[in-house]
Amino acid sequence: MTAQDSVSKFWKVMEILPALNFIQGRVGSIYYQNFGK
Repeated sequence: MTAQDSVSKFWKVMEILPALNFIQGRVGSIYYQNFGK
């Protein structure tokens, strides 16, 4: 595992994280609308 590999892996994770946050937010708001009353 070279430094280059870990850097590119890091950037892949950083690209994925906003998508995960977005999905989590969507699921959370749907869940809240249905069950949070």
